[in-house]
Amino acid sequence: MPEIAPLRVNDPERLGSYRLTGRIGEGGQGTVYLAEDPDGEQVAVKLLHAQFSGDVKARARFAAELANAKRVAPFCTARIIDSDVEGDTPYLVSEYIEGPSLREVVDEHGPRTGGVLQRLAIGTATALAAIHEAGVVHRDFKPTNVLLAEDGPRVIDFGIARALDAGGTLTSTTVGTPSYMSPEQIAGEVAGPPTDVFAWAGTIVYAATGSPPFGQDSIPAVMNRIVHQEPALGMLMGPLREVVASCLAKDPRRRPTGQQVLLRLLSNDGVSLPGAHPAPATEVLNQGAQVAAQNTDPPPWTPPAGPYAAYQPGGYPPGRDTPPPYGPGANTPPPYGPGPNTPPPYGPGPNTPPPYGSGVNTPPPYGQNADTQPADRPSGGHPDPGGGPRRRTRPGVLAGAAAALVLLAAAGTFAAVQLADGGHRPNPTPTAAGKVGGTFRMALAAPEYIDPSNAITTADFFVVENLYTGLSRIRPDGSTARALATQVTADPTCEQWRFTVRAGTTFSNGEPVDAAAFARSWNRTARNKTGGEGYLMDDVQGYDDVLSGKAQTMSGVTASGNSLQVTLTKPDCDFEKRVAAPVFAPMPSAAGDASNDGYNRMPVGNGPFKISGYTPGARLTLVRNDAYAFTKPRLDRVDATFVSDLSAALSGFDAGQYDWAELQSASIPAAVARHSSDGELVKGAIGGMTFLLPIGDKGAMKSKEARQAVSYALDRQAIVATAYQGIYPVATSMVPPAIPGALTNGCTACVHDPGKAKTLAEQAGLGPGSSVTLTLGDSSSYTQLAELVQQQLESELGWKVKLRKLAIKKFYQDEASAKAEDLYPFSWVADYPSAENFLYSLLSSDSIQRRDDGSVGGSNYARYTSPAFDNAMKAARSTADAGQRAKQLQTAEKIALDDMALIPLYSHTQYRVANTKAFVGMTMDSIGYPNLTTTARK
Repeated sequence: MPEIAPLRVNDPERLGSYRLTGRIGEGGQGTVYLAEDPDGEQVAVKLLHAQFSGDVKARARFAAELANAKRVAPFCTARIIDSDVEGDTPYLVSEYIEGPSLREVVDEHGPRTGGVLQRLAIGTATALAAIHEAGVVHRDFKPTNVLLAEDGPRVIDFGIARALDAGGTLTSTTVGTPSYMSPEQIAGEVAGPPTDVFAWAGTIVYAATGSPPFGQDSIPAVMNRIVHQEPALGMLMGPLREVVASCLAKDPRRRPTGQQVLLRLLSNDGVSLPGAHPAPATEVLNQGAQVAAQNTDPPPWTPPAGPYAAYQPGGYPPGRDTPPPYGPGANTPPPYGPGPNTPPPYGPGPNTPPPYGSGVNTPPPYGQNADTQPADRPSGGHPDPGGGPRRRTRPGVLAGAAAALVLLAAAGTFAAVQLADGGHRPNPTPTAAGKVGGTFRMALAAPEYIDPSNAITTADFFVVENLYTGLSRIRPDGSTARALATQVTADPTCEQWRFTVRAGTTFSNGEPVDAAAFARSWNRTARNKTGGEGYLMDDVQGYDDVLSGKAQTMSGVTASGNSLQVTLTKPDCDFEKRVAAPVFAPMPSAAGDASNDGYNRMPVGNGPFKISGYTPGARLTLVRNDAYAFTKPRLDRVDATFVSDLSAALSGFDAGQYDWAELQSASIPAAVARHSSDGELVKGAIGGMTFLLPIGDKGAMKSKEARQAVSYALDRQAIVATAYQGIYPVATSMVPPAIPGALTNGCTACVHDPGKAKTLAEQAGLGPGSSVTLTLGDSSSYTQLAELVQQQLESELGWKVKLRKLAIKKFYQDEASAKAEDLYPFSWVADYPSAENFLYSLLSSDSIQRRDDGSVGGSNYARYTSPAFDNAMKAARSTADAGQRAKQLQTAEKIALDDMALIPLYSHTQYRVANTKAFVGMTMDSIGYPNLTTTARK
């Protein structure tokens, strides 16, 4: 939200019928105030500066500005309400747009990505087209003049816009912000609508990368680049990159018009304009405004087949137009690592945890009442993607089996590496709206552990993420941004990393948070032999020695002051994302070992909240941490009640006991019926997917034709409708759509095509009458899913499908055993929202750890092996440029989809109920919990 300053001594208290309540800002022509109209509604009032009030020409310009602004249709702009240009204090009144500027958001929270960036581009292009349709030129289009309101972006400040004269030209003046000025402005030539198009493109580049396309250092240097050099477009990809590049043409005659830009963006977004062609301007503007206001992501860009062009990340030196001064790792171009023809020295990792591996190996949804987790379930549990207790898999320990890794010296040249969505910003938490104070009451499944070294379930993660802040963080949309890491560098191979920890921050007990606090925590986790997600560190040099007891600290982790250096045993250019996982949080010296029960019950962190009280399995109370380094939460207190029966949570919410409640699959239909129309039902996709797991190294599913036959034979819509009341989206990708970079709509075999299924089955030697085994766990939801698959395969292919039901514990042991055959239901939730993490864990040859008894100790339960897939993954992991890495990951995903390495069924969506009448800002995070840092009383 914009900061509203109090009125100054010489500020007027009223202008006409408007009562002024605060200062919004001050510009070249006037001061903008927050005010109230006679009905008490908030408005923005712009008052002409006193020095201009007696200037006839200034008044004329002010009157012309008003006349121009009134002609602009209110599509993604600020509507003009009233004015007085004749009195002693000329002013105009406009709609008050409640929201921060684009510059504030990018500076604080990092660049925009995915659907958020696409909607921003469409909304601002809509505003630009509306401005030009009225015959107006803005001439100062820039990030500070774009406000991000709840209903989409709004373009403001027409203080320098002037109507086109009768000849269609405009006398140029030196108006504009250097980093967003066009070549013709710099040359003193005509500044017409193409000038705004150029500035629009620069604004989108800034939104996507955190830096204007021609830099933001000295004005002469920036202007020279604008006139003579090519723009740095960073990680912009696909059609949006192409549109932006065309708008940055040096010759204004080669740029598209504002409406052409909007039409191209709408076309890329899949919007079809009905009626006459070309569509009326009003229809185009209306469609643009509707898309910009949506909360759903547009269809993702699917890269073209074949080799991808290398997008140079670019970036120019920082400077004074847009603070803060970004250092290396934020806006400097990352180096390119080894190319796809130079695979890193990958070898089987000795510490992939048996028998479940990283991530979450979960069954389809089960009800808390009918399918309570059995006592003999392996430690870690198995989540309900529909709303039950989502549990991450606790790994087994292979202390004796780990081969010693070669200890390499931490040396070499370091170069900057960017996050996929940009570099460090000083505030990792979105600014909260609403009032300060109050208690927020929650009902959720109980966490098992609330300290980082032992956390394994998503309920654990929820608590840890509110008690601790790490080097990076995961945004609600699944993207990653920096938190305490002010600078991140890596060598060209992405094996040696250096993190600079923000200075001056403390734990809630006053102890400093420095590099040693991170090293202490990571080594604590590595020594933990009973649980936690330590396997996320298994490629950190020295991890095996610590896990086996040969050493107390990892040789690959060294701390000095605020510098943390990490050496990996194999390349991973995605490592900066990985450290956003809770297991990489810092800890104070009081933490001791992972078995320190006293600390683990009342952990001391550095996050937005701290613990006031905790009764395991019953209740947790959090209070605001006033020592938090970033934007402090608005809530005074959070009371979390742990419930074993989540259907009771819904009843408690309806009775007014809770302000937010977790749901399970069985209670979702009731919640939908009760709360769809009152705005209290909230849902969000998470990084999970349910598959059929085909055993690929032997048996009926050994050939890709057999696996493709199964996929084409399945009617996913019917399965989801029958088993889950249609509450989950059917799969169109291998990576869940909630994970940035997923190849949505990339699965050509994820459609129901019985004819093609029969042809492929015959090619695989599995004609009618063939026997196939489908093994399932003994829960009702497993049974329902398996029976539907059985019916469809028998009906469409004429197979004899045997259902083999096992106890849950034996089921998971069986799918990892040497006896595994044919098909298993299989669900997985990523350890952190990364396509690399999802694909590498499930399908890389490195994730097949063969034991002496023939079982699989890694997490590639399908036993899928593909040199093409492995090469694509290795190329991705060793490619520093995030844009290229994303494409290589999509290449790997497409290979796996075409092979049907796993058979995707549906992606996971979490449903919750929330008291939207009393609270705002309850954005669901990437694992299905409310973002407590933005939650506040209305």
